[in-house]
Amino acid sequence: PGSDDFCGSLFSAFKVGDVGVMVFNAQNGWEVGSEIQARYSRELSKPLIGVINQLDAEKANFEGTVESIRAASRVKPVIVQYPVNQGPGFNAFIDVLMMKLYRFKDENGTREELDIPAEEMERATELNRELVEMAAENDDIRSGLKIGLSRREVMPLFCTSGKRDVGTKRLMEFIINVAPGPLKAPKFLSTEGEEIAADQTQPAVAFVFKSQIEPHIGEISYLRVIRGKLTEGMELLNTRTGNKEKVSQLFAVAG
Repeated sequence: PGSDDFCGSLFSAFKVGDVGVMVFNAQNGWEVGSEIQARYSRELSKPLIGVINQLDAEKANFEGTVESIRAASRVKPVIVQYPVNQGPGFNAFIDVLMMKLYRFKDENGTREELDIPAEEMERATELNRELVEMAAENDDIRSGLKIGLSRREVMPLFCTSGKRDVGTKRLMEFIINVAPGPLKAPKFLSTEGEEIAADQTQPAVAFVFKSQIEPHIGEISYLRVIRGKLTEGMELLNTRTGNKEKVSQLFAVAG
């Protein structure tokens, strides 16, 4: 998110995410930062969802952005949503997965769900057909998208204006309903390159992706539980040092 100057925290968290949401600026399309992030996601086999943001900008160009992604990305982009009125008045898009038009009444994400207008039906139907073809070997579009996503065969594209809260709720719904979780996402790789499957009945394995010193608290380690269960008081082997370490307190972080 934001400036490439702040990419350090993004990359330290890259390894522990199941799926990445790759944000594109509708004015600039595929940028140098996009290339760097795509390389990291490729190295770590992370599925990607594409979000074309700032569609309310003066020079927003949805079609140009999609073309730049198509030309540069090694994961095939597939349009799930496209804007009806990009530019400063942007407040509506057509969702070809739901086959609905979403219009936003304010800047708090309040939306109404409408039928697709007749003049847009041909384009929406064609894009829906592309989605169906992509999912043809599976039961339905959603399961096809989930499988295609987890195999890094497709990158579904969504429309948003983060500033106006247009499209963010629909994106979150897709992440909850369709994006692959720990059981469907590519298996986690150990530092030796071995696959570790998510299985809560097996011995605990966790990956520490960030450590910091907090005043009045002390050292905090952020970790992702890859396998098994973690409980307070448990002793774990630090594979880097060969020492045993005790988990004193566990917290679930917000954000």
